[in-house]
Amino acid sequence: MPSSFTCPHCGAETNVSEEFLGTSGPCAHCGKTISVPAAGTAAAVAVPAKRSPGSAVIIIVVLAVLAVLGALVVCGVVALTFGVTAYDGVRRDGNLTAATVQIGLLENQLALYKLSMKDYPTTDQGLDALVQAPADLVNQNSWAGPYMEGGQVPNDPWGNPYQYESPGKYNQNSFDVWSFGVDGTDGTDDDVGNWNEW
Repeated sequence: MPSSFTCPHCGAETNVSEEFLGTSGPCAHCGKTISVPAAGTAAAVAVPAKRSPGSAVIIIVVLAVLAVLGALVVCGVVALTFGVTAYDGVRRDGNLTAATVQIGLLENQLALYKLSMKDYPTTDQGLDALVQAPADLVNQNSWAGPYMEGGQVPNDPWGNPYQYESPGKYNQNSFDVWSFGVDGTDGTDDDVGNWNEW
């Protein structure tokens, strides 16, 4: 004689024959494992699903990935809101360092130019005098360049040409070499020159 009981998982009414009373098996409706009540009992008992030992590790890994993704989203929102990223500060410092190093290299090359030419290039001749003999040189044979490796004067880290003035405003006995800095405007606080003390 079939017996009737309710699945504790899905609430479906199920009829089973006497041979299955007191055993465990899948619910015919939801497929979850249940314990069929023995004869004379009223309800089925849910049988907990067996978990493999790796289940906890998988759950932890998934939660860690979600936490990292959440942190990245928060950082992105902050960056978009305030217009900066952690990388901006590093990049700004790196560009400042690169400009300072390049200015030092230009100073060295200008010193080599002076050794052969007995003076620094004029403001009009500019830094191009390091890669090509100026047309207004009295003695073209004394020019021993190009003084720059690669035959060109590099641009600053922000993509703008370096500026040159001789005699300099700050170095009146030699020359000034500078970059307009990140804002690309001369005479502002972010200018990087051979008169700055870093």
